[in-house]
Amino acid sequence: MKKMRIILRGIIITLFFIIYCCSFEDAVFNDVIFYSLENELEVKEYSESRAIESEELNEKKLNFQKFIDNGLIGVRGEKFQILVSRSESKKYNITSDMYDFVDSEIRKLNKLLDSIIAYHKAKEPDLKVVVNNLTNDNVSENNLTNLSSIERLTNSELPPAIMPSGVISTTDQNYGYDYCFAPMGMKQIRANCYATIFGSHIVTTKTLGSLVASPRFSGGEVTVGLSFSNIDCTIGYATTDSFGGRCVWNGER
Repeated sequence: MKKMRIILRGIIITLFFIIYCCSFEDAVFNDVIFYSLENELEVKEYSESRAIESEELNEKKLNFQKFIDNGLIGVRGEKFQILVSRSESKKYNITSDMYDFVDSEIRKLNKLLDSIIAYHKAKEPDLKVVVNNLTNDNVSENNLTNLSSIERLTNSELPPAIMPSGVISTTDQNYGYDYCFAPMGMKQIRANCYATIFGSHIVTTKTLGSLVASPRFSGGEVTVGLSFSNIDCTIGYATTDSFGGRCVWNGER
C-alpha cells in the first residue's frame, strides 16, 4: 500500500512537470512568433519610410533643377538670389510650394555664406570674395580666377607634384576647414559633399587674400577654383544640415 502511494505520487509529479514544461514551451514559442512578427513590421515600416524619404529628396532635386535649368537663380554681390517673383515663376510651371522650398534653401545658403565670409573678413578686412553660382554641374568659368602668367603653363610643362587631398567633417552648421600647400599649377579642388540627413553645401578655397566659394544643392560633386598656386591654401566646408556633413576633397591641375 505504501509502495502504491509512492508510485502514484511519482506519477502525479511527473505529469505536473510535463504539463508545466509544455505550457512554458507554448509561451516561449508564442513570444518568439510575436517578436518575429513585430520585428518584421518594424523592418517594413522602416523600408517604407526610407522609400518615402527617397521620393521626397528626388522631388526636391527636381524642383531645384527647374530653377537652375531656367536660369532663375543668380549671384548678386555676395548672395544667391531667385531672379523672378512668385507670380513670374508661374510661367515656368513652378508652384507656390516649389517656390517656397527653393526660397527657403537659398536663404539657408546665404546665411551659411554670410557666416563664412564674416569669419574670414574678421581676419582680413580687405579679402576679395568670388561667389560662384549654382549650375547643373556646379562648375562655372569663375572658378579659375586671375592666375599669374607663370601658372598658365600647360600641365606637360609643369614639374610632377603630388596633389593634396583631405576630409572635412562637421557635426552641425559650423564651418570646418583644412590646410594644404597648393603646388604650382594646381587650379582647383574637386570635392564630394555628403549631408548627415539632407542639406546644401558650400566649399571654399582661400589663397593670398582671395576667397572663392562654390555651392552644391544636396549631396554630390562640386569644384572650387584657386586664385593662386604654389602657395598655402585653406579649404573650407559647411552644410545647411543641422547634423553636419562630410567633404572629401582633392587638388587638381
